[in-house]
Amino acid sequence: MKIVVYAIRTSDKWECCLSLDMRVDFQWWYGVKRWTDEKASVRSLVLLSTQVPLGWAVVIQERFRSNQDMDQWGKSEWKKYLYQSLSSFLLQEPEGNRSQWSVLFTEIQQLDGSYVNSFIEMRNVAEDWVLLMQHAELLIQCMAGRALLAGEVEALLAEVAGDTSDWRSAAQLGVLLGRLRLEAGLAQPAPLGAPG
Repeated sequence: MKIVVYAIRTSDKWECCLSLDMRVDFQWWYGVKRWTDEKASVRSLVLLSTQVPLGWAVVIQERFRSNQDMDQWGKSEWKKYLYQSLSSFLLQEPEGNRSQWSVLFTEIQQLDGSYVNSFIEMRNVAEDWVLLMQHAELLIQCMAGRALLAGEVEALLAEVAGDTSDWRSAAQLGVLLGRLRLEAGLAQPAPLGAPG
């Protein structure tokens, strides 16, 4: 499973986050958190990649350390950081596959609040958020004490709610609420193939 990796600068520090659905993260950081937690006020968001294998992304997040110098970083510094974070994984790939993974380093974007706010305003946010919160609560209750693969989560939500269209969104909201965790099912999964 591919996942989004991004760095976000709140008023406290830089954090590394993983996302199944960036629309949920945008609404969370620039909507919900902005109104409920002054310390979570977002100063900057850097999209690192949208195609990182989950196992790699989890390791990147675990190793992430906030650094004040990151406030001054541009695209090249973030690209270097991402490359250093992924180089050990890339070296484990067959030589013929390594060049195919270069796509991971082409997506870095420093997003400002106006971009995200315009994205949020295009949707019927309040109504969507209530429904998403209901799906997230249902998913959280169903998954309590369980470790499931993506297909199992989708099947579980279909069985309980009759709808699987937004299981990733519901799961992402559960992660942001701190009530679900995204983890790799295997210790060091090596994709051995092209992204996509």
